[in-house]
Amino acid sequence: KTSTKDIVYSVLATKYKVLKTPGNLNNHIGLPLTILSLKDEEILLVEMGMNHFNELSLLSNIAKPTVAIITNIGTAHIGNLGSQENILKAKLEILDGLKDNGLFIINNDDPLLHKEKDHHNNVYTYGINNDSFVKATDVLLNEENASFKVDNYEYKINISGEHFVYNALCAITVGKLFDINEENISKGLLDFSISSNRMDIIKTKGYTLIDDSYNANYDAMLYALKYLNNLSGRKIAVLGSMLELGDYSKDLHLKIGKEINNLNIDLVLTVGDEAKFINEGITDTPNYHFESNSEVIQYLKDNLKENDYVLIKASHSLNFKEIVDNLK
Repeated sequence: KTSTKDIVYSVLATKYKVLKTPGNLNNHIGLPLTILSLKDEEILLVEMGMNHFNELSLLSNIAKPTVAIITNIGTAHIGNLGSQENILKAKLEILDGLKDNGLFIINNDDPLLHKEKDHHNNVYTYGINNDSFVKATDVLLNEENASFKVDNYEYKINISGEHFVYNALCAITVGKLFDINEENISKGLLDFSISSNRMDIIKTKGYTLIDDSYNANYDAMLYALKYLNNLSGRKIAVLGSMLELGDYSKDLHLKIGKEINNLNIDLVLTVGDEAKFINEGITDTPNYHFESNSEVIQYLKDNLKENDYVLIKASHSLNFKEIVDNLK
């Protein structure tokens, strides 16, 4: 959500004065504080977060948005909400405060949102695989950037990964609905810079770190692994536990391990109790489990080679930033 908010802001700011939620202050305290800091801005862009029912309903009724965006229905907070269907239900609460004739923007490639699109008014879609209001073609993912076309107009973003293409498509959708021309949308996308610890590419004298240590859930981890998969050179994934998954924790960690079997990754290192299940799901790729960050740091210092790529990703409380700081 935060990255999507930031890239939407970057596009809107090419034409309008915009106030956005600072950082990820997206709860019942942060959202009112953002609203109260509004001065002469023309657009207020707020992020709303939840991990239980009724939270988004409250926030939406405070903000009374004219446009609502849902980016995906993943597995974050599934431990609290119990199923993806319940996550969908909780996220749809964003519509509770949506003004009459308000616009609803959704990721049309998300299976649950795709089914939902015909049940609401004024729905605008974006996607890569399904026909959408804004549809990407000719997607090209490079090491440090990505390009794609929408209606034969080529856009570029200075960050790679399919998930960031989706974020850009969301921003293009907003831009079109707010009457921003293609040149300014393109400029906004190029001006976008990612928040720290989110797919941060750090080149050292020998190897390259991919710092995605800010947080982790199943979908985000899989996207990051697919990005790593597309790189050349030796590819190492350092993965930590994904938290707040409740009864689904074992299955989703196992599922990550099984997905790794289908990717061209050379080595997987894990830290954290739940992360052990990632190792259990791996059958073909060399992998090791460590009890602490300091152990994996030492292993990497002893074994990293020139031209290695190292993805570092875990839930925030595992403090994987410590690993990044010791290696960069």
